[in-house]
Amino acid sequence: MAERAGSGAIKFNVGNVLADQHHYAERIAEWLDALPPTMRLLCECHHGISIAEDPAVAAAIFDAAGPATRLQAIVHTHESDDHLRTRFDAYGDRISHVHVNFLNFTTMRAPRLIDIQDEVEAKVALLHGLGFQGSWTIEFTEGVLTANDNPDYLLARAADDLAVLRGVLAKAATRSTPTLSSLTGLDSIPGPDDIAKLNEIGWRRPQPRATRPMG
Repeated sequence: MAERAGSGAIKFNVGNVLADQHHYAERIAEWLDALPPTMRLLCECHHGISIAEDPAVAAAIFDAAGPATRLQAIVHTHESDDHLRTRFDAYGDRISHVHVNFLNFTTMRAPRLIDIQDEVEAKVALLHGLGFQGSWTIEFTEGVLTANDNPDYLLARAADDLAVLRGVLAKAATRSTPTLSSLTGLDSIPGPDDIAKLNEIGWRRPQPRATRPMG
């Protein structure tokens, strides 16, 4: 079904029984073997429902089940900075997707991204700093778990949030790619004196970063 839909990846979670850790790994490996070789599995490692919420346990399952090219993971923006760092330390090479979800688990309400743009920018900066270069999607948006929890309302809010997210990512990309003018004040083709100035500050031509389209 996923192949017919044109999907390149499938999200999954494992169970919450620690004693079944090796069984989960075996089932994931069997699933990978049954899928087309270009299809990836993305573990959500969801908090509260899965033993994979423990980064060390998740890493052990992944290592037993399949290669990083096929078996990958999702992180969430509502996770604490320390937990995200621990996940990247444990299996950062497998983290390929972000669920943008700022749900407040005390109020069970999700904000509009435009209202917390500083927080969004900080989380994007953290993830990029940890080496993340994968894809992003809007998971929860304002209106979830309220009287407005209906497709029309949520789709409109998700579209608004996606515009904010794209703007934040574009801004982050600009900051992470130094330009001639930002480093030197030069806005034209440099002459010999300018080349000497560039050499003094150790400027190098920016290299394009590999990116994945947003889902």
